[in-house]
Amino acid sequence: MRLDLDFIDGKVIYKGVDIGITRENIMDYQLQTGLDPKEWIEYLYNELIQVKRDNVLEKILNKDV
Repeated sequence: MRLDLDFIDGKVIYKGVDIGITRENIMDYQLQTGLDPKEWIEYLYNELIQVKRDNVLEKILNKDV
C-alpha cells in the first residue's frame, strides 16, 4: 500500500490535505511505538476530513434556515 504523501515546508500533506504533523512526528511515532505509521496517518486524515465536512454542512444548514 503506497500512501499519497508529500512533504512541503516541513508539513505532511496526505491526499492533498495538510494533516497537521511533520516528518519528524512520523519518525517519532514509528520509533516510540514500533508500528507502521500508515494507519495513524489514515486516522489523522479521516478525522480532519470529518471535521471539515461537519463545518461545511453546518454552514450550509445555517444559510438555508
